Amino acid sequence: MTGVGKVGFLIAALCFIVAAAVRFILGAWIPFLYLLVALAGVALVVSMFFDRKIYLEFFTLRTTKHGMNMGAMILLVLGLLVCVNYLAVRHNKTFDLTTEKLNSLSDQSVKVLDSLDSDLEVKVFYKGAEALPARQAVNQSLNLYEEKSSRFKVRFIDSYVDNMLAQEYLSPLPDRDQSSVFVFVEYNGKRVRVEGEAAPAGFSEEQITQALVKVTRRGEKKIYFLIGHGEKDLNSESAQGLRALKDQLTSASFNLEELNLIEKASVPEDAALVAVIGPKQALLDNELVVLENYVQRGGKILLALDPGEKHNLSQLSRKMGVEFKNNFVIFLDPTKGQASGSSIGVTFSQDNPITAPLIEGKTLTLFDLTSELAVDPQKSALIEVTPLVNTAPSSFTMQELKNEVKSPPIQKAYPIFMFSTGKLKEGEEEKAFKAVIVGDSDFLSNRLLLVGSNRDLALNSFAELTDQKDLISIRPKQEAGNKLLLTGPIQLGMISAGVSLPVLLLLLSGLLWYRRRGA
Repeated sequence: MTGVGKVGFLIAALCFIVAAAVRFILGAWIPFLYLLVALAGVALVVSMFFDRKIYLEFFTLRTTKHGMNMGAMILLVLGLLVCVNYLAVRHNKTFDLTTEKLNSLSDQSVKVLDSLDSDLEVKVFYKGAEALPARQAVNQSLNLYEEKSSRFKVRFIDSYVDNMLAQEYLSPLPDRDQSSVFVFVEYNGKRVRVEGEAAPAGFSEEQITQALVKVTRRGEKKIYFLIGHGEKDLNSESAQGLRALKDQLTSASFNLEELNLIEKASVPEDAALVAVIGPKQALLDNELVVLENYVQRGGKILLALDPGEKHNLSQLSRKMGVEFKNNFVIFLDPTKGQASGSSIGVTFSQDNPITAPLIEGKTLTLFDLTSELAVDPQKSALIEVTPLVNTAPSSFTMQELKNEVKSPPIQKAYPIFMFSTGKLKEGEEEKAFKAVIVGDSDFLSNRLLLVGSNRDLALNSFAELTDQKDLISIRPKQEAGNKLLLTGPIQLGMISAGVSLPVLLLLLSGLLWYRRRGA
């Protein structure tokens, strides 16, 4: 290189070094740095001009051409990898190859995402570096939603960095010092927090979808629970109470209220549903009239009635086309030959949204001291009745509970869960009602709600009666236990292969080494 070329390169290098140092020290770009960069560029051009012959000779060499070809190939491959990674980040796509679809969203969650008409933002607050594992777990939970909808936007916020925003969102929370990750969903100016503590695997699909349902719902549904006749207590945490059911419904944004028809002579206009759960005493005639009038004007009602109780609501159920037999359905265990007062629902109608998600042969529901139901032979043609749940075929009925069954009973499946819809009277002013009638109320109690698929059946009933199809219960997906059973010969063969294969490979490698050495 010429002396001018060396000086030019030195000036260019010094200018770049000074510019980088000043930028690092000040932490910002100032106009003076443009002068240094321009001076470095001029010095570099001057240096290359005076040494142009050297560069021309260098680029005409065969080795240089091969090296440049290889460099161009490397740059093309790197560019391709960058493009592929960019597309993968911008358009994430996963494939669920599990039999149980453990890594896919349920149909209910997809319906909620499809109903979005504007962007839904999810803000995830995490507490610095120590919360990064929990942040990553939550991110994995939200990835499935991001893939399904372009309107689902996720933003991660370090609460230690963005203090003002964290103060606005987290200061009202009672657990702000205990939890490490907080997730909020915002849609059309409405904000809802994803309830519960994030598990090591992140939030469950049910927790996230429930938050989506709350934030996207327009209006609020109110359910009235009838009281005054010994009904199950909505606030009781005892085995026969309904506190677990109340928690499930309130988490789904239902507004629950008790209704005493002695104090109020009519069902409130804002009632989306009236639930009568396990009454033990007879309703007064005027109370029956109030409920009948409510049904007649298109009301929604759930009757969960127990056999052997003097509730006299069989009159109302017959007007809706369902006969309450007031007997006891007994389950006979075919393996042990023992009778049980509990009944097991194993057959589910696939024509109704309440029981369509329940898979026959894989799910069951448990009822305690339930009564047989039947379609009333004098049912009006205006009413349609559908049996939704039938007991196991090894069931029989008794009019009274007895300790022993003297003669072999007739065993068959009995309907114990009915859906009725239609009009009580013919006329243009009459509106269609909806009703779910069950021969047992214990399946809704704290003792049995979380047994089997009772919770799914209960929540699906409330969702269908209140026209909240997106609240159909999401059942947790469980990984099937696949077992590989090996016989004695197969085990011996696998052990022999595991021992002999490494020895064979070692011998072959030694033979190849010896032949190459001899050659």
